[in-house]
Amino acid sequence: MTSFQEALDAAADDPGSSAWDLIWQESCHQGTCDPASAVLLPWLARTCAIFRPQDRERAVVLAGFIAVDADDKSRGLYADDIATLRALTLECLSSGGSSDTMFVYLQQAVLGFDGDEVWGKELDRINDGEVDVQ
Repeated sequence: MTSFQEALDAAADDPGSSAWDLIWQESCHQGTCDPASAVLLPWLARTCAIFRPQDRERAVVLAGFIAVDADDKSRGLYADDIATLRALTLECLSSGGSSDTMFVYLQQAVLGFDGDEVWGKELDRINDGEVDVQ
């Protein structure tokens, strides 16, 4: 069994690593992230900064989910990391995202970094067909 630290190391080395699945599973469950997962924000900011925009999409989306569910203390503590992750996400968006679905997730991540507790958690309903948008 892989330790969580080993998963972080593997994920930092390869944006396509299956270790990202473990990180997601340990951080977020059924659309809500454990507020304690906010400790990952500095690691995510460093890791995403070394990936090319198209390779960091999944990681910044995870970071957006974590940021929107972080408590106020953590949002303050990790404000610089959140700002970095937001800027890295905007770089991904400037290329349009790798797909229409990913474009929505990237937009949702930005809203999560901004602390929007409605659209930062719910915008992906567009991808699920729960909201009809042209």
